Amino acid sequence: MGNTLCERILEVLPASNLLDKQNKTIRLTNHAQEQAIERGTNEAEIVDAIITGNRQPAKNGRYKYQATFQYNNDWQGKFYSLKKVAPIVAETDTELVVITVYTFYF
Repeated sequence: MGNTLCERILEVLPASNLLDKQNKTIRLTNHAQEQAIERGTNEAEIVDAIITGNRQPAKNGRYKYQATFQYNNDWQGKFYSLKKVAPIVAETDTELVVITVYTFYF
């Protein structure tokens, strides 16, 4: 069972069915899903960053959301206490499309 609310929700409901604060569906592209795995994050953290994180303008009319989480774990052989998850999102009238995601470890 997941620790965060989003992890517990995703155990029952895929991210594609979750809604953000504006009642828009959140959808991850294949690229975003691949980058999440490569960069050490997951759908639950991405959705959490969109729902609870800070939003700021990014290139090409997109938005960068970001949230910092307690991590206290190893990533690629080094210990980090924090992880920042920063999905890049294109917004439409009905959905938020996660184009890619970046992670930063501190």
